[in-house]
Amino acid sequence: MTAESIIPALVHPVRDTVASIARSGEISGLPLPRLATLPHERPMLYGMATLDRGGRFGDRRMMRALGWRSDEHLDVALVRDVVLIRPDEEGLFRVPPGLLAVVPAPVRHWCALSPGDRVLLVADLERGVLAVHTTTTLDRLVLAHHARVFGGDDA
Repeated sequence: MTAESIIPALVHPVRDTVASIARSGEISGLPLPRLATLPHERPMLYGMATLDRGGRFGDRRMMRALGWRSDEHLDVALVRDVVLIRPDEEGLFRVPPGLLAVVPAPVRHWCALSPGDRVLLVADLERGVLAVHTTTTLDRLVLAHHARVFGGDDA
């Protein structure tokens, strides 16, 4: 048996018909699946930032999208292992000049954040909140997700 005698048996006879229809322009390609949408009315923005010595970081695009202004009062809270920053007239912290945000020293110590550490920023535009995720949190989330994707136990 030669390759020439095996290949026609493996190729479906409809293939030539589909190829001729595609060449004629009657179809433009395979139908695309409908993608799931987030449950938010407005999308969230994502970014990475590096903390400086004072715990400051910036992403002007996010700050503008959140509608924050320099000198605006902020509340900073640690919920589980996520730093949540939101406008609050009674907040103890303020948006520094240059549309930066700050992770206060006690929160940095609690999260073991140091100058030069990278963080994931998530601006939830519906809630007006900036969530700051540490790389430790990202490792845990990604490892758990990969365990589900690849099978096996959570890491």
